Amino acid sequence: MVRTIIYNERNYFNELMKKENKSVESLEAIGMCFDNRDLIITFEKSELTGNYTRQITDLDNNEVSFNSLSVTSKNEIIKEWNELQFA
Repeated sequence: MVRTIIYNERNYFNELMKKENKSVESLEAIGMCFDNRDLIITFEKSELTGNYTRQITDLDNNEVSFNSLSVTSKNEIIKEWNELQFA
């Protein structure tokens, strides 16, 4: 089984802000910064072990280190990982 997610931190926050009739620009105006890279997060389940592996790349297929991500991006990936692992 393979699950692929395209994630963009800035777009994620923009969608949250729309629910309050605001935009992400209002947060940026007060100094918050958001990663605007489109990331492709792929979770693949091994048929042999049943365990999942995770790969994060950008749109150019360059690998992106989990440690280089913002706390918010890491938390979203961990949330997806946990949903798969404990579903």
